Order: sequence, then C-alpha cells, then structure tokens
Amino acid sequence: MRPGGHLACANADLGEVLLANLPTKHVVCLPGAELGTAEALTTGPGTPFAAPHQPSPFGDAVLDALAAHLTPAPTVSEVTPS
Repeated sequence: MRPGGHLACANADLGEVLLANLPTKHVVCLPGAELGTAEALTTGPGTPFAAPHQPSPFGDAVLDALAAHLTPAPTVSEVTPS
C-alpha cells in the first residue's frame, strides 16, 4: 500500500488499485452505505472486474483487504449504558 493521487498511478497488472473517496478515520457509516470507489488501469490480466458490477478474483482480494481495515460499530445490544 502506498499513497497516490491519480488513477494513472494505479496499475492493476502490478496489483495496484486506487481507492478514492473513502471515509476518514472515526466516521461512522450506515449499513449499505457506499464507502468509495476502486479504480485501476490495466492492459493485461490484472483487471479488478470480471464483468460490469462483478469483481474479479483480484477485485475480491482488494475488497477483502479494505474490509480488514474497517472497524465495525457495536450493535445496539452490544452498547453498555453508562
């Protein structure tokens, strides 16, 4: 993972993808909220998409890696009154 600011810097054939418009740290998102976009350039087999609206195995790996960095908010039943 490295910082980048332009789609042209993300080469999916090298395992790179640009994640844009992600929420900042400590922002709580509602279930089903769109968290951002994943974009990449490719001329070979590294495409993040298998078809429209269908991630490829690489795209699934990107989403899994992103999910590993998200912290779920506690549910109402998990909140302890103070």
